Amino acid sequence: MDKSVKHFVRRILAINLLLLALLLAVVIAAARHVYNSARIQALDQARVRQTLLAEQTAHGAGGFYDSILSDLNLLKSDDEEVTDLPDLPEPSPEARPLPTFALVRQALGALLVRQLEGRARLFMVDERMQPRMLGIDDKPLKLQAASARNSTAATAPATAINTFEQHLAALYGDWLKGLKEPAISALALVDEREIKLIALPLITGVKFGAGARATMIQRRVGWLVAAVSARPVERNYLVGLGLHGVSGAFLVDENMRIMASSRHELVGTRLGEGGDPQLNQALADFAPENYSATKVLSQPFHVGALRFEPSMVSACPVKVLGNRWIVVMTSPLKDVDAVVTDLAGKALFWAIFVAVSMTAILVTTAAQLILSRMKMERLRHQSLQNEMRQARKIQLAWLPEKTKTTCGAALLDIATLNRPANHISGDFYNFFELPDGRTAVLIGDVTGHGMSAAFLMATTQLLLRNTLPQFCDPGRCLEDVNRQLTNQVFNGQFVTMQILVIDSQTGEVAISTAGHPNPMVSDGDSFKLVDLEPQLVAGVDSTTPYHTERFHLRPGSSLLLYTDGVIEAENSTGDRLRTEGLRKALNGQVKSAEDLLQNAVSAVNTFRRGEILRDDLTLVAIHLFAKAKASPQHGALPAAIKTLQTAQR
Repeated sequence: MDKSVKHFVRRILAINLLLLALLLAVVIAAARHVYNSARIQALDQARVRQTLLAEQTAHGAGGFYDSILSDLNLLKSDDEEVTDLPDLPEPSPEARPLPTFALVRQALGALLVRQLEGRARLFMVDERMQPRMLGIDDKPLKLQAASARNSTAATAPATAINTFEQHLAALYGDWLKGLKEPAISALALVDEREIKLIALPLITGVKFGAGARATMIQRRVGWLVAAVSARPVERNYLVGLGLHGVSGAFLVDENMRIMASSRHELVGTRLGEGGDPQLNQALADFAPENYSATKVLSQPFHVGALRFEPSMVSACPVKVLGNRWIVVMTSPLKDVDAVVTDLAGKALFWAIFVAVSMTAILVTTAAQLILSRMKMERLRHQSLQNEMRQARKIQLAWLPEKTKTTCGAALLDIATLNRPANHISGDFYNFFELPDGRTAVLIGDVTGHGMSAAFLMATTQLLLRNTLPQFCDPGRCLEDVNRQLTNQVFNGQFVTMQILVIDSQTGEVAISTAGHPNPMVSDGDSFKLVDLEPQLVAGVDSTTPYHTERFHLRPGSSLLLYTDGVIEAENSTGDRLRTEGLRKALNGQVKSAEDLLQNAVSAVNTFRRGEILRDDLTLVAIHLFAKAKASPQHGALPAAIKTLQTAQR
């Protein structure tokens, strides 16, 4: 493919690839923008939905504990007992009235136990840390109160009690003794149940005296206790959130310990210290906002031993009896991404459709442009090839094919070869007979290749052909041709050449050279270079003098003229044949100019081993035969010059 076509193809492909890359960049950017926008909107919607779920869950969990506390407050009414006994600083143990809770318990105990069933375990603990069940084996209220006033010991009757309540009373005894107002205990594991206690101190009051001297003495007589398990909270408020895409919901107390969870195995796990750093950072960020916020955790995290995928985490505060708890809720981002991916997939489909369509248009356009250019270049190349073939025919017409001249009893044999590196050669040769009977032989090399070199070659050859017969001297001819070439403009080109005038009768050779390689002459068994004075190339300086030098060619000797394309032939390793390599490859004993020419061509071809010629190749072989004797039958054999033109090989 022509270099201009290759350049055009590369340029078209580069432009189309650039446009395609720009198109893909725009499509990708648009698809990415659509995806990001859709994801932001989906996250905002999920954030609002999850925040609402967290608030509702927090409200429900808080209401759960508040309802239990409200039920307990029904049993916490303080009664007054009025007596006409004299004022005492402190009543004796025997004079203490029956605790008020005993009266209340008979009326409401059984009802509240049934009401809290499934939510809490309700019982009482007296000052001796003995748990008592409500509404079991009690006497009628009035009878019990009357018997208490007349007795010396105010003790409640014994009631059946479960070991579960006894365990709780023993476990939380110190905590109960320190209570002065309703409170909720820390989480504890009791009989494989995660339990929190809601406890209310029971206070009874006794009024001594009357009027202004009456004194009210209050005394704690026990605690009303509700044992609350994590299970009801989980069942009623947390586990069902899984239907709304929530992967984890936790009720966390003021100590950052999970007191209820949709994943029950996490109950009792403490968040914060030693936990997942990503979750800890989110909780720390929630704290300034009173744990009412939503964050996105883009990496997997752990809660206890459970691993959670990247999620959206929401927190909402819960206030119960002055305690600040929080509801923490997580939902996986993959659910949000699934919605976004579906939308983005549709957008990507159309983006790919647009990209493929535009790619097809660009490829089709590029292919049409390339095919049109290649077709045009092919036609132009064919036209150029035709023109080059015509130019080569014209150039060959300038080169002599044969000549006949009478040179006494001697024969001058000439064989030539001209092989261009391109279609048109910048080398030239010629030989013709001068008016004085001598034979002129010309060889030259024009710098460059192609049409410009061919035009300069034709001009130089025409000047030589017209000038040499006028002077019959190589040096004077070369000076005149150099002057005429210098006066013309050939874009810095120049010519190397040699002019030989051979007298076949005497063997004298007159030669003048203008920067051309020295010819080789045989001395019997080998060839040697003709020693000539170097001269400047022609077409550079119009005042350059050129001298004529002379030497003799013995009968039976040969002379080889060549251009630099012969000695600069390269092999596959980049080495050149050079003058010495050519000289050593030639055999001094030849029978004709054709033999010498074939030896020289064989030497070049053997050396380059199939490598292409990088310069024009031109050879002129001259052989001087010995004098011939006349034949008695046919008379004297006329002298003749045999001219042999070897076609391009």
